[in-house]
Amino acid sequence: MLRNYQLFIDCICSKACLSALETVNQSEASFYTFRIRHLEELQLPDCKHDLVIYDLKGAALASHIMQVLVEHYEEVLFINAPADHAFYEAAAALNIHYILREPYWPFDFESLFMTYLKFKTAELEHSIYMELFSSAQNSIVMTDVNGHILFANPYFEEIAGYTLDELLHKSPGMLKSHYHDIEFYTRLWNTIQGGNVWEGIFINRSKDGELFYEEATITPVRNGHGDVERYLKIGKNITRERLLLDQLSEEVKLARSVIDTLLPKFYQDEKIDFSYDMMHYNEIGGDFIYFSNATSTQYHFALIDVIGHGVSSALVALTLTQMFRDYIRFLDLNQTVRSINQLLTRLNAENGDRGIYVTGVFIEIDFKLHNYQIINAGHPDVLLLMEDQTIRHAESTNVLLGVEDQREYHIHTGSLYEVSKFLCYTDGLYESNHISYDTALTILEESLSHLSNQFFYESVLHAFLKRAQVEDDITICKIEIKK
Repeated sequence: MLRNYQLFIDCICSKACLSALETVNQSEASFYTFRIRHLEELQLPDCKHDLVIYDLKGAALASHIMQVLVEHYEEVLFINAPADHAFYEAAAALNIHYILREPYWPFDFESLFMTYLKFKTAELEHSIYMELFSSAQNSIVMTDVNGHILFANPYFEEIAGYTLDELLHKSPGMLKSHYHDIEFYTRLWNTIQGGNVWEGIFINRSKDGELFYEEATITPVRNGHGDVERYLKIGKNITRERLLLDQLSEEVKLARSVIDTLLPKFYQDEKIDFSYDMMHYNEIGGDFIYFSNATSTQYHFALIDVIGHGVSSALVALTLTQMFRDYIRFLDLNQTVRSINQLLTRLNAENGDRGIYVTGVFIEIDFKLHNYQIINAGHPDVLLLMEDQTIRHAESTNVLLGVEDQREYHIHTGSLYEVSKFLCYTDGLYESNHISYDTALTILEESLSHLSNQFFYESVLHAFLKRAQVEDDITICKIEIKK
């Protein structure tokens, strides 16, 4: 309902009539404000006013005067009209219907004026709604219960390519692109015929044959008896967003294929066997691994897990992996990891709004010296299966990379004669199914001790991933030392 709408009213009438008008004004004050001019004789307004109340005092008014009133007022209300057939014919011809014959009771005037207000309110609301529908940057379509179009706003006409005359009394099915199956429309109709709101995306075809995407809501409209008699569809054209999304999807797929080419291949020689498995939260994840045999006797491995997902995390992981590859050729393991950490801490100091934090495992295996070195920086435990079938843990005794400039890193060291396998993984393995860390370690220890190489990764993933949806990047890497 409208609130505080102003009505400009000219009154050429008695004070008694004005008093009755004031009574109505008080009762309708929350909806209307009356701007009243009390005139002794007719004075035409400069612009068209809403209403003139004209007391005829029992005398008929010439038709040309009535014509002037109609031109300067939206509505005309006559009181004390004469019993003159010709007068009523002239008034009807000019669509003047608010007339009280002489004599009338004050209650009659109040009742007639309230009737005027009722129709005025409906007219104003209709005008406002039509203006909203016409200027709305959403498609608005009204259909009957059989789905035949009763109204479509200009925005829908534009995206559909049809005029309103071409759409009226037709089914929206004329826009079908045949991208939706029968079940799609069956579910839609079952929803709205049941009196419920349907939400979804239409892929339709315009008159010129172009596809357009609409994110739409269809709402059943009920009458006073509670029965559905109309369906209102409000849609948002998302064609541009969908095309951009499709384009981005293709670019992401290309980026994924490029990243896959940068990942290490499975490696096997007479000394070592390296393999891994990865599952990504999205097309471009934040996990990355590196494996290389720098010499015939020295091997390097890194597992990097950037906190976060998406393109930015993948770029960080790629950058750090490249740094590890370049620096480990000339520096020892401690100096290499420190250099990576210095880069991250400097970036975080320069850009405090969004910190970059990384967990990582860095391993050097040297068959010439017959030893291994492991730096665990904020990462889950590295599991080592020993020759005597016991399990050792290379836990994190260093902070996350990017937190602070750490000069010396704690390094787990040991003899290659004692170790049989290394198992590294990211926390997404157990967090995706909300498994506790202690339980995860128990499962992994059992797997490392008893599972064969052939189905190792499938069995581990089956033990952890009971849910269909992966909530984080998952990486599992296994290094086996051959005797």
